[in-house]
Amino acid sequence: MKEAKITLPEGFKAANIRVDGNVLSYDVVPEEKQVEEIEGWIARDGCGNLYLCLKEQPYKGYIECGVKRDAPFLHIEGRLFPSVKWEDSKPTKVRIKIETI
Repeated sequence: MKEAKITLPEGFKAANIRVDGNVLSYDVVPEEKQVEEIEGWIARDGCGNLYLCLKEQPYKGYIECGVKRDAPFLHIEGRLFPSVKWEDSKPTKVRIKIETI
């Protein structure tokens, strides 16, 4: 049995591999991207910092938004979601997609 190595461009894979006698043929298709979704809430504190809270809806304190002890949250880039303001009566529910590129 002979062995051959085929090098495809990054981000592509061989599909529908066929052998007809001595002829090997295949289609070159893009690799599937991995997409993950996370849901949570975004809220801004009194200083303008923006947070993504993952498991629990944050509450509004005197000058900051807070989460219950051990609830995961992320500080995110403040220029994102300019419509989210400290003055909002409640946090904004969001679904964020993360895609490999």
